[in-house]
This record gives sequence, structure tokens and C-alpha cells, in this order.
Amino acid sequence: MTSPVAQTAERAGIVRLWLHGLTWTVLSAGIERVVAVVQTVVIARILGIEDYGRYGLIFSTIGLVASIAGFQLGTTATAYIARYRHSDPGAAAGVILLAEGLSLVTALAGLAVTAIAPEQIATWLFKQPSYADVVIPAGLLIMFSVVAGLLKKKLQGFEAFRTLA
Repeated sequence: MTSPVAQTAERAGIVRLWLHGLTWTVLSAGIERVVAVVQTVVIARILGIEDYGRYGLIFSTIGLVASIAGFQLGTTATAYIARYRHSDPGAAAGVILLAEGLSLVTALAGLAVTAIAPEQIATWLFKQPSYADVVIPAGLLIMFSVVAGLLKKKLQGFEAFRTLA
């Protein structure tokens, strides 16, 4: 049994560590937001208001499609890997393979759609088929976003936070 004084000191140490981590998290999030605002202003001034609107539409669409194409498999993989990585490694490996396979298939299917019909997608998004040259790189970004998101979530499931940092 530890003494009450030692327990109090241990709790104070944990609170101090938590506050230290919280401070860094808040600071980094604040700095990230400030950089994002500056980036937004610079890009808007370079592109002009109309092209900046198209830029925003492209990247918001990429984010939406990537989150749908991923089927939230990364979050599922994180939960199963964290739960079964020690007790049933075979089940964890099965979830990893299933999540990787499904994510890769959906990402490649999305890339195939953008490669087959870039003019139709550009017409649907911008009402101008002349922006079709942006659609295929957007499809690549969607594919990489889905795959990278799953990889990040797998590392979280293995609690490889130093690797993520």
C-alpha cells in the first residue's frame, strides 16, 4: 500500500502531465488554424475569387467523397486492432486485411470513375467541362486520402502514437 502523501503526489504528477499535454494540443491547434487562415487569404488573392471558389469546391468534394469511400473502416479497424491485437492476433489481422482490401477497392473504383468520366464530373461540379483536367488529380487525392486514413487508424489501433507523431 502506498501512503496518502505518495498517492497525492502521483495524482499531482498526472494532472501536471495532462495539463502539459493539453497546453501543447491547444497551442498546436491554434497555430494550425492561424496558418490555415493565412493560407486561405494567400490562395484567394493568387487565384481570384471565382477560381478560389472552384478550389474550395474541389477540396470540399474530395473530403466528402474520401470520407464516404472509406466507409469508416479505419475507425472499425482501430477498435478491433486495439481489442484483439494481444488476445486474438488472427482476428486483428483479418480485420486489417478486410479493411485494407475494401478501402483499396473503393478508392480504385472512385479513381476509375474519375478517369472514365472527367468531363461529366466537371460539368456536374462546375457546369463547365473545361475543368476536367482537375478531376483526375482529385481522384488521386481521394484514393490517397482513403488509404492514408486507414493506415493512420491502424497505427492508432496498435497504439503506435510515437510513429504517428
